[in-house]
Amino acid sequence: MSAKTNDPYSDLFMGFESKSRPVLQSVMNHHGLIIDPHSKPSVDSMRDTIVAHIADGHCVQPAGARRPTVMQRMRFVRSVRESEKDSMNETSCEDFALSAKLHPEEDETHTEIKIGNIILQTVASRKTLLRFFRCKNIPHDPSLNVKQLRTILKKYVHFLQDRLSNATAASSSVTTSSQNSTWPPVLHQTLKDKIVENFRSEISCERLSSFICCSCSSSQLVQDRVVINRANSSLNLSCLLVLEGPVS
Repeated sequence: MSAKTNDPYSDLFMGFESKSRPVLQSVMNHHGLIIDPHSKPSVDSMRDTIVAHIADGHCVQPAGARRPTVMQRMRFVRSVRESEKDSMNETSCEDFALSAKLHPEEDETHTEIKIGNIILQTVASRKTLLRFFRCKNIPHDPSLNVKQLRTILKKYVHFLQDRLSNATAASSSVTTSSQNSTWPPVLHQTLKDKIVENFRSEISCERLSSFICCSCSSSQLVQDRVVINRANSSLNLSCLLVLEGPVS
């Protein structure tokens, strides 16, 4: 009997090709893959169905809404009835979605990359790898050994990562182009007129006219001039008086 780990994928694929019908039936029930009672699929077909379900990333979907691709491939898997959805949600494969960090809002490429890496980490069986390759329509030679199949899968995951990076870069380029097309912003004519008016006011003769300060003898703007009334006795302006005769 195999030791159970904390990783549901490792538990599933450990000795996957030797799991019995009751075990496979239990796995399918856990994943919401209900077998039609009027059919009796082969053990091999049940294994294909489970791998197809995992490979397509259906674990991240709600129990009642998932598995359309699997049901198209495997006619012995029937739809989940309305009366079964509550119980299906209680025994859903959410543990697989959490372990692979799958999210419903992610696009298909993100999910494919994560599932591909999971398969690389947990599947050591040549037969299981071939099932995965057939499900994902990855070109391969069925006579290849495990090491060669893993090399192809690594290249496939790298291809998906490059495609995702290129798509992200293209999206960023479109966003930048959109921002550039709106810069610099076009000012409203009213604002333009106001700016011109303020500029003309600041450089007008009235604003720029100057005078010589009698205190510091420097040229100052007229607008900054302060006139002091000599009648104000509290001010001592004797220092500003012009002295007659030579200074001793």
